[in-house]
Amino acid sequence: MALVKEVVIDKIEVLESGSIQVRQATRVLEDDVVLSTSYHRHVLEKNADLSAEDPKVVAIANAAWG
Repeated sequence: MALVKEVVIDKIEVLESGSIQVRQATRVLEDDVVLSTSYHRHVLEKNADLSAEDPKVVAIANAAWG
């Protein structure tokens, strides 16, 4: 019965305006069963600083804004 907390980027959306929405899920699991999930979302505009972003977000931003 080990409790595990995992934080993942579970959704990346490119909007028509070029903005990118990034959703981060924080899950608490017990023996691989999800007990709870909470979300945090942030939006990136073109030319935003991507230095603190997940590599998947950076790759999508470079493709969308390239």
